[in-house]
Amino acid sequence: MHRRHPEIDPQLLSETDEQQQLRAVLRDFYTETSGPEDVRKHLATPRGYDEALWARLAGEIGVHGLAIPEEYGGSGFSFAELAVALEESGRALYCAPLLPTAVLATHTLLYSGDPKLGERYLPRIADGTLTATVAGFDADEPGVIAEQTGSGWVLRGQADFVLDGAGAALILVCARTPGGTRLFACEPTPDTCRRTPRRVLDETRRQALVEFRGATATAVGVAEGTGSIVAATLDVGRAALAAE
Repeated sequence: MHRRHPEIDPQLLSETDEQQQLRAVLRDFYTETSGPEDVRKHLATPRGYDEALWARLAGEIGVHGLAIPEEYGGSGFSFAELAVALEESGRALYCAPLLPTAVLATHTLLYSGDPKLGERYLPRIADGTLTATVAGFDADEPGVIAEQTGSGWVLRGQADFVLDGAGAALILVCARTPGGTRLFACEPTPDTCRRTPRRVLDETRRQALVEFRGATATAVGVAEGTGSIVAATLDVGRAALAAE
């Protein structure tokens, strides 16, 4: 006979009405727009996904901003709602940078507690106008070095197999500094950041080698919190990947 765990309310394991409605809307959306032939067609585009579809997903359903607080232009829901969206996108093999943008980069900014960068980037992630990713989070020692110059921080070095590394307009980088590891926000430009797509088995999840050559960057949060931010973001990323 199974015993009920005294600390878990079974209702918490069931979907709410809002989550069920979100799932139904997304399933209909993907049935209409993301069949096998659509996936092949989207993969053949320069970005590897349908940018118009990406904009609709953000504007009509608000998927990108589900876990973003309302003060930053999001819906203020929890990871549970975002997980529903990820499950449905995985079910439909939807090929777009949801994992790096709506999960990894978004939660890095949220966990950093940096209000200025939150105000700069999260509203644009929520409305679908900014794609973002992270780099160097899974390395024992990041391959990117941050140097402080008279005009600010610059990044040098490389990170490999970066999710959506060739297309993301914002890269949140874990880099080494003289004082230890720290997070930086970089908006890569061709003259200071070389991005080379990698051949990967799963074409729906594009990856790239990103080489920083004096790329301008902005420090994210405080240096002392880097380890905990990275660890928490990776935990959320694993849960999101499982949902997909």
